[in-house]
Amino acid sequence: GLGDVYKRQQQHSGRIVPAIRTKSEAYNKNLSKYYKNMREQIDSGRFKAMAEILLYHAQKGDKAPEVVVYPDDKRVLFALSESIAKGWPFVVHIEFQALKGKERKRFMVSLAQMLKTHPTHPFALNHMGQLGATEVARLVKNHKNIYFLTAHTNPVIIRHSNQPWVNMFDGAILAPEWSKLVLQHRDRFIFALDNVWARHWEEFYLDQMKYWRKVMAGLPTDVALMWAHGNAERLWKIPPKIN
Repeated sequence: GLGDVYKRQQQHSGRIVPAIRTKSEAYNKNLSKYYKNMREQIDSGRFKAMAEILLYHAQKGDKAPEVVVYPDDKRVLFALSESIAKGWPFVVHIEFQALKGKERKRFMVSLAQMLKTHPTHPFALNHMGQLGATEVARLVKNHKNIYFLTAHTNPVIIRHSNQPWVNMFDGAILAPEWSKLVLQHRDRFIFALDNVWARHWEEFYLDQMKYWRKVMAGLPTDVALMWAHGNAERLWKIPPKIN
């Protein structure tokens, strides 16, 4: 539970950054309990980040429901206002590849508007938003406050998932279009894993890390350090790792 997480954070403050829990049935159904739970966590003073906010989350079998919440929804604006007040990056979850037609366009336009409305606040798009390199490059060019978490973007997850995650790899190395983007915009990418289920921590973890270690080893040192931890340290105000 949250109490256990807080206890571990107190024991390992340099390694664990506790985040406000945002996902719940109350959030999905827009119940008053969502705001109550959020307020209790925020007022406790125990947390140093805001967990990702689900805007569009596709149905994942019988484990996770579809979630559709637009960026101008009261639930989102509440979490955003608190993140801005605390100086916490605002992490959003939008699975663009799973969206089609007008809905996809609506989420993209709404995201751009949110970025423009708060131009000095950092926003991070989890799973790269399931976007290709061309779309990521366009967002980076148009918005100085957008960042990308590279969770679920490697061959291990791709092989074991039927979801349209973006694959940043070409075989065992970083694909040329992604390598070019990372080198040009080294301050915009944040290494991440999305270890939700036990198998992510167990059978998938080491295999994923083999891919990422090889990628990082092949990059210029300053780029690798920024992607691996430097950008996260800067945005979330985490004490820098000693290299």
